[in-house]
Amino acid sequence: MIVVPQVLLGGIFWPIQDMYFVFQWIAHVLPLTYANFALQAVMIKGQGILEPAVAADIGALVLFAALMVVLASVGLRRAST
Repeated sequence: MIVVPQVLLGGIFWPIQDMYFVFQWIAHVLPLTYANFALQAVMIKGQGILEPAVAADIGALVLFAALMVVLASVGLRRAST
């Protein structure tokens, strides 16, 4: 339920700009999209990790991870009380 929509909407099989507008919006919320952008920039375009575009994508992934840790800690705190 979580992985398959990300794979289908993350830009792995077809470009995000070719998707319907609603799916483009959803794709930009998913973390796999930013991982895909960063990997394409490094592997295909030959950019370095410290390039602004790649660093922004990695920053988005770090921000998403931090948000998930905060949400998990809040959820655990509620579950333990």
